[in-house]
Amino acid sequence: MVDFISLLLVFFVGSLPIHVSYGVLVMPYLTYLAFRKDGRSSVMLFLLGLILSLQNSEFFQIMFFLVLSFGIFYLFFIHLGYNLGNIVFIVAIQWILWYLFNEVHLNLYQITTSITGYFLVNYIYIKGVRR
Repeated sequence: MVDFISLLLVFFVGSLPIHVSYGVLVMPYLTYLAFRKDGRSSVMLFLLGLILSLQNSEFFQIMFFLVLSFGIFYLFFIHLGYNLGNIVFIVAIQWILWYLFNEVHLNLYQITTSITGYFLVNYIYIKGVRR
């Protein structure tokens, strides 16, 4: 159910007619998939890549970014857990990866809203993992 809701939200935000950064939804979901470490994670990763590439023709670039980020988080979770104690490190890695991928000019508003969004969405996923 979490996968369906997450993919639906990414699709919805990606199809909005205004320019909105959907990294706040993509990166925490990608981190959640890397933490799960099961066979469905690869299928969900592919579906996430398909949904993100619906608006443009850069499927392979998006998939390369998703697989690379997935690998970084997978290696991160070998040594550390997906809990509230590590949320600062997780958010920092997510923010750096997303903005290196997008190559946008940053201002204080974008930085604070994206980091706040990362904290909130990661908190929701971490609470769901605990159950």
